[in-house]
Amino acid sequence: MNDEGPIIELPANQAIIDKLQLKLEEYRQRLDSFKAPELQIGTIYKIAILEELLKVGKVATYELSRKLVEKHGGLNLEKFENSCGVIQDYCRTGGQHVRKGCLPKIANS
Repeated sequence: MNDEGPIIELPANQAIIDKLQLKLEEYRQRLDSFKAPELQIGTIYKIAILEELLKVGKVATYELSRKLVEKHGGLNLEKFENSCGVIQDYCRTGGQHVRKGCLPKIANS
């Protein structure tokens, strides 16, 4: 660990990257404009993490948490840490340790 906090890195496995892109779209579709943001904050955090990861190739979690505080006026640390853990597991194992969720299946993968 360093000043950036834990780092989530994009895996080299292209099949997992493709699944992460599909998962990002799934998370975006879950958002409901009629629900209060605080009721969807875990999904909001997962979207932010995946957007950064797919754009930059890594996520410095402390820096992202600071950006989310600025954007949302606070941070639900438990939900943020859980969201980071879920995305980290998707990157490392394809989601083997995620209890409620999985990466989408892609034909021929």
